[in-house]
Amino acid sequence: MTNRSTWLNTVLAVDAASCAGLGALCLAAPGLLARLFGLPPALSLAAGGILLASAIVLVYAARSRPVPGWLLRLIVLGNGAWVAASVGVLALVPLSGLGIAFVIGQAVAVAAITVAEGCFLRAPAESVA
Repeated sequence: MTNRSTWLNTVLAVDAASCAGLGALCLAAPGLLARLFGLPPALSLAAGGILLASAIVLVYAARSRPVPGWLLRLIVLGNGAWVAASVGVLALVPLSGLGIAFVIGQAVAVAAITVAEGCFLRAPAESVA
């Protein structure tokens, strides 16, 4: 295994951990998120379910050597869709100031992870199959 494939697996593991953590928060505390951020509880619950399902897929990908190319493309597309949905939330949901900062912050973090993962789409065969 090369340093490049180790780096990809690490990025995928970080993505999985962030999805699991935020997903658990969304499922465990939708009322708190509503009070702090102005996020509707139903939105927090739906996001939490999506995030936990994504975390499972990401753990599988992080443990794969090499990572299947189709799976990495799916992850990059899914993260891109998450960032686009975050923009939609900013446009459509009346968030508090803290909520706006939270949604922007997590969207920027997801975009950064997506760029890092996307760099491997043109990677050598040993890191992506």
